[in-house]
Amino acid sequence: MSAQLLKVVLRTTNKSFKDWKLEVEVPRSMRIKDLRKRLERAPYGLKITSGFGLHQCPDGYGGMVLMRLTDNDPVCADMVLMGFDPDKQPMLRARASKMAQPP
Repeated sequence: MSAQLLKVVLRTTNKSFKDWKLEVEVPRSMRIKDLRKRLERAPYGLKITSGFGLHQCPDGYGGMVLMRLTDNDPVCADMVLMGFDPDKQPMLRARASKMAQPP
């Protein structure tokens, strides 16, 4: 991975998909609004209408604080999509069923 790229791991707060995650490499300078646009295009095809995530950051006392991100915030390495349901995403369903089919 280039030093100019950041590996972003997206997860969801939806308890039915606690093991779901999506990894995307993006420019380190990318903003949340631009990540939304990228995820809407192929190969992802995700429509993210929920709050775009929380991320953990140090609280200055050795613990972590969850912070809500806005469209103008820079992307972070680990982010959580609020209530995101992968089953309601046509591109993800199509990809999952294709991978489940025998060769």
